[in-house]
Amino acid sequence: MMTRHAGLYAAAIALGLNGLAEAQPQATANPNQVAAKVERAALSLTSPDRYRVPIVVEPLRKVVVMAPSEGILKGISVPVGSTVREGQEVARLDSNGALARLKIAMANVKEMQANYDFVKGGGITQTLQIAVPEARLDAAKARVELAQMEVEACTLRAPFSGRVMEVLVTPGQYLAKGATILDIADVSSVRVLLPVDRTAVTVGGAVNFTIEGAGVSGRAQAVLPLTEAQATLRELASPLSAAWVVVANPSGSLEPGQRAQSLYLPNAPIASVPSYSIHKGEGGGSIVQVIRAERVTEVPLRILGALGPDRTQVSGSFRSSDSLIVTSSVLLRPGSFIRFDDTLPSRTVEGQPPTPDQLGDPAQVAAPAVAPARTAPRTTTPATPKAVKTGDGVVPF
Repeated sequence: MMTRHAGLYAAAIALGLNGLAEAQPQATANPNQVAAKVERAALSLTSPDRYRVPIVVEPLRKVVVMAPSEGILKGISVPVGSTVREGQEVARLDSNGALARLKIAMANVKEMQANYDFVKGGGITQTLQIAVPEARLDAAKARVELAQMEVEACTLRAPFSGRVMEVLVTPGQYLAKGATILDIADVSSVRVLLPVDRTAVTVGGAVNFTIEGAGVSGRAQAVLPLTEAQATLRELASPLSAAWVVVANPSGSLEPGQRAQSLYLPNAPIASVPSYSIHKGEGGGSIVQVIRAERVTEVPLRILGALGPDRTQVSGSFRSSDSLIVTSSVLLRPGSFIRFDDTLPSRTVEGQPPTPDQLGDPAQVAAPAVAPARTAPRTTTPATPKAVKTGDGVVPF
């Protein structure tokens, strides 16, 4: 948002070495001044902190190891933060019950096997008579396999190589089936859900960003709409989307939980300005001119996007006291002195720059390198700042 002052103001601008007029301006009493018409407007700024959405580094893969059955936790084999390899034992449940059920199943197999052998050894060859003992034997063997799986499940192993991120239980604790025991994360690669410019980022393309101030580069795994946690970013005119970006982390220097920052988000105050007030700077980038402490100052811009046919949202190093120069009848160079006086007829402006030909008293020296005490008052006094009444009150100059 931006509030424009009513009308165009006539300005007397002290150009000095920095000033240059495009047209033949109206001459003033001071040769260092030219008259100009300047349209200015107040800036309404939004802090970039409003768009600091939380972006957290996550492991590429993470698994929660749970109890496959109820029972007593016998022990944890790895501490929090330790690195584990695929298939390594990480915890163990009490297996006494499972072993007992395995013994029962194996004994049942022996019984069914003996019955089957007896029937078959008795010379019975009819299919119907031999099928029942055979089926019972097969069922007994299957129960042995299930019991063996229960025993093996009492030993919990890492599904992949990674790091133990959290342990939620202690040995000796009774666990219900499905209770969480620990978390394991694969940190050989990490990922972040990063706000990006969807016109500049494609799936599989490189994405640069920072993690706690250090620059990193990753690959876009997917480009999706902004999430609800990133809803404030929809206020920006930039065409933003959310991208899952994967970063290789073979050294393990990147940690889950670290903070990331997108390079596509503004890091300076945001303002809405007329599109025609934006110009090209000497370095080729976009700039606007503002009045800062009565001097013309150029502010480099980051263009965020169009808000309409004649307005643009920008980000730059603005100050709350800046006044935007929308148009000017002369070319304004950075550093030019400019002053407004809203009390004059027709809201014109009279420039009052410092007097360049005003000199101080000459030094009076009685002897070489010796300065006498002052014996007479100064013959010239500095100009006393005058207060010019404006529509909003008294402004000192």
